Amino acid sequence: MHQLYTIVFLLLSLCTRSTKVLAQTKFTATATPSNIGKTEYFTYKLAITNGNTINALNPPSLKDFNIISGPDQMIEGNTINNVSIQIISFQYTLQPKKPGNFTIQPATATIDGKNYKTNSVNITVSNKKTLNNNSNANNVQNIQSLFDDAFSPQPVAEPYKDYILKKNETIPDKIKRNLQFKLETNKTSCYVGEPIVATYNIYTRLRTETSLTKNPSFNGFSVIDMLRQNEPNPQSKGSINGRPCDVYTLRKAQLYPLQAGAIELEPATIDNNISFVKAENEQDVNPYNIASTDVVNERITINTNPITINVKALPELGKPANFNGAVGDFNIETTVEKNTFSTDEAGKLIITINGTGNMQLLTSPTINWPTGIEAFEPTVVDNINNETIPLSGSKTFEIPFSVNASGSYILPEVFFSYFNPSTAQYKTVSSKPITINISKGDGKQLKNALAQQQTVQQPGWWNYIFSHRWIIVLIVACIIIIGIIIWFLKDAQQQKKAPAIKPNIIVNETVTETSKPILNIEQAFAKTYQCLERPDCVDFYVLLQMELKQFLATQLQLEPHQLNTKHIIAVMDQKGVSNQLTLETQSLLNEIEQQLYTPFERSDALQQMYVRAQTLVQQIAKHFV
Repeated sequence: MHQLYTIVFLLLSLCTRSTKVLAQTKFTATATPSNIGKTEYFTYKLAITNGNTINALNPPSLKDFNIISGPDQMIEGNTINNVSIQIISFQYTLQPKKPGNFTIQPATATIDGKNYKTNSVNITVSNKKTLNNNSNANNVQNIQSLFDDAFSPQPVAEPYKDYILKKNETIPDKIKRNLQFKLETNKTSCYVGEPIVATYNIYTRLRTETSLTKNPSFNGFSVIDMLRQNEPNPQSKGSINGRPCDVYTLRKAQLYPLQAGAIELEPATIDNNISFVKAENEQDVNPYNIASTDVVNERITINTNPITINVKALPELGKPANFNGAVGDFNIETTVEKNTFSTDEAGKLIITINGTGNMQLLTSPTINWPTGIEAFEPTVVDNINNETIPLSGSKTFEIPFSVNASGSYILPEVFFSYFNPSTAQYKTVSSKPITINISKGDGKQLKNALAQQQTVQQPGWWNYIFSHRWIIVLIVACIIIIGIIIWFLKDAQQQKKAPAIKPNIIVNETVTETSKPILNIEQAFAKTYQCLERPDCVDFYVLLQMELKQFLATQLQLEPHQLNTKHIIAVMDQKGVSNQLTLETQSLLNEIEQQLYTPFERSDALQQMYVRAQTLVQQIAKHFV
């Protein structure tokens, strides 16, 4: 009966926690525009939403297209329904090789260890030609449409007449004097994490059809684009060679350097179709009656000049121990969802960091939780204004926690350190301590309450399901029945097998007479081993996690409230444990925790996990000899 209760609890925990995966990773493909002429360009974009680590990326075959530029990588941050979203995209600028209907097959990728596949996209390429290849009759019509605003009968400012090609004037010289494409930055030197504003502007006195054929990738920077896709290019007034002109902004972005050194901003490339009218003088030109023989079209490609940004490393002098990369000017506040509750309920600590700086890169501060309180993974909510330089707004970390015993607890002040580039100094701010009062509950399970705390509300059919609870009850009941059947079948098969083979205890063969004795591995996992020998052991992962953390607490001199994976790894790093051993510890702890919330199934994997654990602790113990 004990096994039955355990299975039911684990399955219910899995169902209630499953809503957390709704903010899942997505891998999509888009083509803009999807209907083009055979000499035109389009953008093919692969976007990864909410992916932490890209292990592999396999783009589809693009054999039907010429790759004008790409892949250019971009990192974008956004907030939708108070949920922080990160999008990593890879962008190609493509030109079709011939007219027709084309399908770009799905791309594949491995993200955070899982395989993903995009949708396919369709491209229709017509036989229409660009202005440079049109007939003379079409040239006249297009040149008139290009100049409609300049020759409008409405009272307007005096238009530029540089499109008129006079005798003895050459097209290259006219373009050189009247068209420029520039990359401009607000500064060329900054600290790591301090923003640079990069703007790509066209300065022109000509009427031109322009397409951006190479977009810079901004490698080495976190990128916040300040112009939305598909919005009209902002127009302003400027000067070119000392004469007034129109200025069009193609791209404007805040760039937050991720590392020190000299980083070059790549050039961008534009293609221009420019039309001129041949005439002896300006008075001879009537835009509503242009002879086809007087129209001259020119197509030209222009690149910006690269700019090198000198990124200074943050100073080591005065760097606080808890500094985690925040650059700007910030404040911190902490509150709790409620100050009084029982041990059956979940609490929530809300940390809000507000100010200006590299807010998209801020992480949750370290908290020294009192003994008896266990914290869980935070939910992050962004409220960031992308239009300010640097970014401004707030970032909130909502951290669920549970309390083991009744009493009065003080949640200590939370410290947050940042580097202020204006003063070139570090500063630490802190919140005020908070008192909470906990009463003793009646023994109800806390897992479901914690899972509900961390659930992100999502639109769509999930809302429908959760508004019709009978559907959930039916699903959970089916899962429980299937789980019980599978468990009994597995248990029956296990009973027929021979007793479990005692795991081989790994012996340190390199111990010398002068070495200190290494911890007895079998004793370190005594309860886990006893459970492993029993055919009815269902608490294997619970015991393994408990004994492994007890061992780490002894070796690393940690208090019980410090035994979370993040703090353990940080202390191992401080004590000089090798990166490989630290990563193996983190991986094992994560795998064990993941198994705690999945239906238990006895298999050879238990012995493999046991051997991994004893090998790991022996290596850690050897490090502290």
